[in-house]
Formats: sequence, structure tokens, C-alpha cells
Amino acid sequence: MRLFVLAALSSGLLSCQAPQTPTPPQVPHENFQDLEAEYAGFQTQALTANYLGRKVRHWIAQNNGEGMRREMEFARLKHPALVQNLMTSGPLCNQALTFAEIGAFRSASQDFDAYVSSFSCAPAPVVGTFQLNTYPLDVINQGCPSVAMAAQGNFVVTFEDCIRGGGGVGVEPGFARLYSPEGNPLGIEFPVDEGTTANRVNLQVSSDAVGNFQVVWTAKGPLTQDEDIYLRRYNASGQALGPAVRVNSFITGVQSEPVIATAANGQFVVVWQSVDQDGSAMGVYGQLFDAHGQPVGNEIEVPTTTLGAQMEPHVAIDDQGRFGVVWLTSSAPDGYAVYGQRFNAQGQRDGSEFQVNASPIGTNQAYPSVGSDKDGNLQIAWQRVVEGGYQVETRFYPVAGEPSAVAVVATTAAAPAPVLGKARNGRSVIAWKGETDLLAQRYLANGTAAGSPIQVAFTSSWRGGLSLDQNGNFVVVWGVDPAFAQRFNAQGEAL
Repeated sequence: MRLFVLAALSSGLLSCQAPQTPTPPQVPHENFQDLEAEYAGFQTQALTANYLGRKVRHWIAQNNGEGMRREMEFARLKHPALVQNLMTSGPLCNQALTFAEIGAFRSASQDFDAYVSSFSCAPAPVVGTFQLNTYPLDVINQGCPSVAMAAQGNFVVTFEDCIRGGGGVGVEPGFARLYSPEGNPLGIEFPVDEGTTANRVNLQVSSDAVGNFQVVWTAKGPLTQDEDIYLRRYNASGQALGPAVRVNSFITGVQSEPVIATAANGQFVVVWQSVDQDGSAMGVYGQLFDAHGQPVGNEIEVPTTTLGAQMEPHVAIDDQGRFGVVWLTSSAPDGYAVYGQRFNAQGQRDGSEFQVNASPIGTNQAYPSVGSDKDGNLQIAWQRVVEGGYQVETRFYPVAGEPSAVAVVATTAAAPAPVLGKARNGRSVIAWKGETDLLAQRYLANGTAAGSPIQVAFTSSWRGGLSLDQNGNFVVVWGVDPAFAQRFNAQGEAL
């Protein structure tokens, strides 16, 4: 971040945020007749900006903070149009003064900090693919990222040591990091759990409309093979709202693969798979929470079918707190099938569970993923094995009316492991792994594919996710070590 001091040294204008107040009350209004005369000969804004920049640099050389303050105040009070233009257009924010450069002035002018506080330059948007983590890669692996976007585009990512148990018990804390809508990091990454649990894996994150977020993960006890699901809540600034808490109440055996979805109002639901809880090989369970992080009712047994194994759950929630869960079941004849179930805002089943895929018996499905708009219209995507490779398939489930036919999104020789995200306005994106790159397909709110698939990145690494803001802008994250991200607008153009 840089402070705007009207330091355009040659040409062009600075791109900065407009000040919130005309001038801080600590700064007295002055008679600027001397400066008026000095600047009177400059007929254009560019020449004036150039001269102001040179004057500011002169006061730096003289170590005269008071002279610099008068120069800036004059520009603010006497040339408001110039200042407004300097603050709202142009690419030259990187020519403003750094914090280090203005440090000498803090002792020279007591009101300097108060005066320049509203000249805060907006960092330039991040362009292209960018790395998420900065923690030394020779100390701990950081990858398998998850991402959640708030309504206005700010987002949070989590990443972990993808090599489970690679460093031993208790050394895989998992990290989170906040980003602005322009892709600029808001501070460094921070551990999501400070010693409450051990071997934190399968991190997933979800946020409400304003950016408050929750992280869930699987934790393996230090003295047992049992695994549990843990949760920690944060506000939009990344401050923890209390310690990590265990989500599951059934604590025998292994609870794993947690997923989470958060409504715009902050209500959220966590879903996971559990061994031996329902008397079968594997079951799917969930827990609903209010906006304050308090459990609503007891654990929910998601499927009604307990034959075989139920696994790989995914969940989405609408603005009213109604949610849909999809999962993979081995109870289908000679193969794996994708099933779904709707729930109301109180966690009660809304209708019966339903089979999603329509492929012939004996064909395996995997990686089910679901998204919801603000009204509860669902879209589901999954991977299907076909002769010679795989297909990404999708289906729409409106709140009212019949589901759409199954549509083929893509065919690929590599296992695509699709991930689906849906915005509150109904737009959605499916991302998957191709043979040599990551691809994504956009959909309109009516379920129509928007354009052709777009290339997210040229990489053989996936293990990631995606999220959309309220307008359909989205970010895709991926990577094992390190983790990366790429931003897109609602038209699918890489930013």
C-alpha cells in the first residue's frame, strides 16, 4: 500500500481512492496566495500534477514535512478537480511515495499523519495467475486450497499440507489468507487452529455475504486413530470468533471429508462422512448452525438409504437457509451413483432423496458437487466413467418444476474431478482437470451454457476449488505445493 502525495513526476495520473473528508480538522485553513501565484502559469492538470510532484520531492530532499503539508493542502483546497482526477483515474499509483519515504516527515510535522491518512492509494489489481502462500515451502507443504468469495468480491483461501501425515502428528496447522476483490492479499497467511487439534487436513472454507467466514477440517487425535470434524469462525477481518470446536457428536471411529455452506445471513451447515455410525460401511451426516455459531438441533442423518457406503458429500445453501446435499452411494447395482436430498431451514428433509445421474447401470460416478442460488435452485455436477475416459456431467434442479436432462459438459482422458460454484444471482461455473490444463465452463441463471470452456491455467495440478461473488465474478484456486489462483469476471475473462 502506498500513500498518495501528488507525486506524479512526469505524466499520467494517479489511481487512488477519493478522500472521505475535505481536510482533517487538525490542519488549519491558510492563505495560499503565494502558492496561487506560483502555480498560476500552469494551464493543464498534467503540468500542475508534474509540478506538484517535483515540489513534493523537493520537500523530501529538504526534510521539510511542513512544506510538504502546505503543498498537499493547497492542492486539495484550491484544485479539487485536479485532486479528484488524480484519485480516480490513471495507472501510476506505483509512483506515489512509500511509507519508508515519508517516515522522516512524521517528526517534522505533527499533523502530517492526520493529513495524509485520507490519501490512501488503492493497490493496482493483481493481473494473471498469482501464488497464494508465502510460508517457506521447505518448512511445510501448502496446497489443496479452498476459497470462499463474499458478495462484493473479497475472498478468503485456506491451504494445508496435502501429504497427510507427512510431517508427523501436530505439525500440519492449515492456513488461511484474506484477499481484496482486486486479488491483493490483506496481510499474510495465518494458522486456522493454534494447537487445539492435530493433523488438520481436508480444510474447507465458506463465507456469508459480508465476508465473515468459517473453516472446517478433519483432525486426528494425538493419542488415537479416531478422527473428528472441527470448526472455527472468523469475522471479515480474519479475527477468530472463539476457539476451534468439534462439530460431530458421534465420536467413535473416523469422521472425515467435511464440507460447509453458508447463507447470506450467516447461517451455515457442515456435512461429512462417518464410518460405522449408521450401521453400514459409511454414512453421511450434517449439523446446522445459526449465524452465531450455535448448533440448531442434533446431527442430521442425510441419506435414508444405508445399504452399502454413502460418501464424498457436498452441500449448498440458499438465502433462506434451505440446503441441498449430494453424495456418492455404492448401493447402485454394479456401480456408484450420485444421490441428492433437499432440507428446509430447520434441517428437516424436504421431499425424498433422489438419484441424480441417469447413466446406465454399471457405470461409475464420482466427485459430486452442488451449488445453490439465493432462491434454492440447485445445479449438480459430477464425473462419469465412459469408454476411453471420463465425462463431466451436470443437471439443474429448480425449486419449482422438473429437473433438466443430464447435460455433458466435457469429455477428457484424465479424471476431471469437477467442482461447481453458483452465485446468488444464479450464474454458475464448473471447473475440471483436462489432460494438460484446468478448464471452466460458465452457465447463465437459466441453466444455459455461456460460451465455450475457458482455460484457467496450463498445469497438471488440480486439488482446488472455486467460488463466485453475487454478480458472477469468480476465482479458481488450485495446486499441491504451492497453491495458485486466477480471477475472472462474470463474462469469463481472466483478470
